[in-house]
Amino acid sequence: MTRVASLTPRPLAPGASPLGAAEPTFVGVLRVPEFRGLWLAQIASLVGDQLAKLALAILIFHRTDSALLSSLAYAVAYLPALLAGPASGLLADVLPRRRVLIACDLARAGVVALMCLPGLPVYVLLILLLVVSSVESPFAAARSALVPDILDGRSYPLAQSLGQVTEQVGQIIGFAVGGVVVGLISARGALAVDVATFLVSAALVVAFVRPRPAPARRGSGSYWHDSAEGARLVLHSPLLRNLVGVSTIGLGLIIATEGLAVAYARQLGHGDVAVGLLAAAVPM
Repeated sequence: MTRVASLTPRPLAPGASPLGAAEPTFVGVLRVPEFRGLWLAQIASLVGDQLAKLALAILIFHRTDSALLSSLAYAVAYLPALLAGPASGLLADVLPRRRVLIACDLARAGVVALMCLPGLPVYVLLILLLVVSSVESPFAAARSALVPDILDGRSYPLAQSLGQVTEQVGQIIGFAVGGVVVGLISARGALAVDVATFLVSAALVVAFVRPRPAPARRGSGSYWHDSAEGARLVLHSPLLRNLVGVSTIGLGLIIATEGLAVAYARQLGHGDVAVGLLAAAVPM
């Protein structure tokens, strides 16, 4: 692991949007245009991520009738968070964060558009999903790192809470709506909708989030040095080791449950809408 993007609340940065002297509220946070645009972009991006996972799992199951291969679509989607997650913080610390957000959305839109091509082998679809999921981590890191640049320290905890709730609600909506979309217009049609969600997210960032220079680089400047330092910190702390272990087990249970949604819904004699509802039940 490496040093992640700094999320420590700071005094109001030059150009950031103050909320006034009143006690901050969720409504007040959303009244800040720059944060509101960033939050809406998060929603669009999250819904797109879940839609891609569900549509691809259904598409693979339709083609192979294999619960194992359809479950791999979920497992592959979570793998980058474990492997590439640490590097995502590095990207958010060395590149302008607005640029990272836009590049991530455009890259995901392009890769998902490739998934819409007919006749692609299953292994190619899984590789493309791996690429899409790998881009999710730097997007999330850059978005989180931008929040303290936009809001003052008193509003930061509310913004972070709103972001966490949005992440869960976005998963619920993405899975539930995804099942309906697949049932109405097919899995490839749902992937086309997914492309649109990423383009909407990029447009929101362009419209609402103002450009900022890359943050000043801190630490050793070496990714591998910072990774080794982070790994030593975790390995030498019983508390951190236990937290990592519990989180890994919990993530595995989530992946296993979501991965069985397609095959289980089919075994019960239900269609794609039921698949989305079963998958949405986990974050619910």
